[in-house]
Amino acid sequence: MATPVDEQSPLLQKGRRPLLERRGSTHRVCFDIPPTNDLSEASTQSSIGRYPLTPGIQSGISAMDAEGPLGSVGLTQPSTWDQFATRMRYYVPVVGWLPDYDGGQLWNDVRAGLTVACLLIPQALSYGSLARLSPINGLYTALVPMFVYGIFGTSRHLAMGPEALISTIVGTVIADYEQTVDKTTSPALLDAAGVARVVTFLVGIFSFLLGIFRLGFLDSILSKALLRGFVTAVAFVIIIGQLIPLCGFYHLGEKLPSVHASPIEKLRFVIEHFGEAHQLTLWVSMGCIEFLVGAMLVKRRFKRIGWIQQFPEILVTVVMSTLLCYLFEWHTKGLLIFGRVDSGFPTPHLPRLPEAVFYKDAFTSALLISIIGIVESIIIAREYASKNHYSVSPNRELVALGLANLLGCVFGAYPAFGSLARSRLNDRAKAKTQFAGVITGALVLLTITLLLPLFHYLPKAVLSAIIFNTGLSLLTKTPRELRFLYRVGAWRDIILLTLIFVSTMVVSVEVGIMLAVILSLMTVIKKTTVPRITILGRITGTKDQFAPVPDFPDQVEHVQGVMVVRIEEPLFFANTGQLQARLKRLELFGDMDTHPSERARLPPAQAVIFDVENMPDVDASALAILKEIVESYHLRKIIVCFVRLHPSLYLTFEKSGLREKVGHQLFFVTVADALEHVEQARSYSCDSASDSPQDTDNEFATF
Repeated sequence: MATPVDEQSPLLQKGRRPLLERRGSTHRVCFDIPPTNDLSEASTQSSIGRYPLTPGIQSGISAMDAEGPLGSVGLTQPSTWDQFATRMRYYVPVVGWLPDYDGGQLWNDVRAGLTVACLLIPQALSYGSLARLSPINGLYTALVPMFVYGIFGTSRHLAMGPEALISTIVGTVIADYEQTVDKTTSPALLDAAGVARVVTFLVGIFSFLLGIFRLGFLDSILSKALLRGFVTAVAFVIIIGQLIPLCGFYHLGEKLPSVHASPIEKLRFVIEHFGEAHQLTLWVSMGCIEFLVGAMLVKRRFKRIGWIQQFPEILVTVVMSTLLCYLFEWHTKGLLIFGRVDSGFPTPHLPRLPEAVFYKDAFTSALLISIIGIVESIIIAREYASKNHYSVSPNRELVALGLANLLGCVFGAYPAFGSLARSRLNDRAKAKTQFAGVITGALVLLTITLLLPLFHYLPKAVLSAIIFNTGLSLLTKTPRELRFLYRVGAWRDIILLTLIFVSTMVVSVEVGIMLAVILSLMTVIKKTTVPRITILGRITGTKDQFAPVPDFPDQVEHVQGVMVVRIEEPLFFANTGQLQARLKRLELFGDMDTHPSERARLPPAQAVIFDVENMPDVDASALAILKEIVESYHLRKIIVCFVRLHPSLYLTFEKSGLREKVGHQLFFVTVADALEHVEQARSYSCDSASDSPQDTDNEFATF
């Protein structure tokens, strides 16, 4: 007889009702009795573990339905206007938080907006140059996206605007475009801002569609180690790229390396010609870098002192250097300055790709920029939402980022995403709502329309020093992450990180990020396509207790002639392709770590027991493969049993013919029950050996 149902079995521990024994059978079938508050659902099918309800209970349910759930007062149907208002609060977050806005929040948001603006405005001017555009394009990027995100964004602390990483990639795209224009010998086609508009438009489309189709989980597919390798390489690209303007090599003219020269070539040029550096430019650059790095170290040392964390060292650098340049007339001594830039609100223009650029190139670049920006922005939004105890929606964040870039491209912006440094500052300044970003945007608008002439005497070397310092800040996490990877023995991640770093430095930024994305996707696909299965063995000294053999090799022993396999996840088309091969490997060696060239370690299996408690779902492709596996075992006269099949899958197995193929009587509640049946079947092995595969299948159903 089968062993009694263990009161401590996993099924009972999950809160299910006691299992009922089917009379007249030597095995037990799992009947899933629904919770008492699910009576309406329980009135349906009783053929798969459901109890039919009596007319009295049915009438009681009808009475409760008339009054409301469990006899409560019936709920009134919300009006169309109420539904519209609810949807508006969800899809346009400003409608939700603005009506409840109060004076206390206003003071915090104004303070945070001013604090972030002191960092953003100098950064925007610098990043515009980094993107090979006019510095005012950096301000445009900090303007419109900030306002749009304040309306549609769900994060209270995410600070939108230009970013060093994105600016570098945009600059690479524009440099490639300028090289194409040179080859066509058509200077009239030169329209770097037009290229940036189109790339921004495509970035907005990608982000918006990802949000509409609810693909906000995609930020999780990129390996953090691969991304760190790429960010580290880009940091070096930024640092080395700024060495030439920091040293003031402009007077060397044609000796300067081309914009397409690799970072290694640029570094070699700086070393070889360092003696020819412009002395005043070099001293101004070194002074600014020392001040900025010193401020960064002080902030890192005194993390708990609020006024130190909010000290605007970049703004102080810009103001002081501009004032000194004006007072001492450094611009007359060979120091390049910001100069005159046309100010005023940008004129809206629809994006139009210049003739000399292929749409394929713009499409590829926009896709890569979208991936980087989305990943960084959602990570930042989640981090500060968790810290401040509110929630953000990744899908609505994608929609907000998409709309911010779609409208931004019309007003001369290049791709804008969240900034970690500015978001951290926003949080430390105690921002309460998205209105803090609106305040920052208003100050950017004020700068564009009125204050831009004040930057006339700003040395360009100072902008390069700000960018250089940004590159250094991107490297701060690299040593810590490398130590962590080394400590946990993640050699594969270290090798891939190094590969991404080298490819970005030696080849190009685009190749680096493309390789990072491809390797991340390949890793995800590889992990997804390998089914998670575990071989179980009997715990030594027991009869009905089983545990994974790899986890407890000294306490668990293989069942002689029986392979007990636990399937750890739902089966679908992607992860069943290798299922048969992995089962064969387990049958021969008992684990997956043994090299397939070695000799078999286990005797031939006479039975296979599948524990499928952790397999709540299975698709059509997986069902077909399971049928093939069962057929192959039957051809070898191997008994196949299933244990703890989910009640919801009984009908699926029935319709697919898999239950008939296995044998209706070979579905059990516990592994011990299945093993007892197999031991009974062994006593008939002589008779079974003389039967055909189909006869064997029929005979299995008699045990």
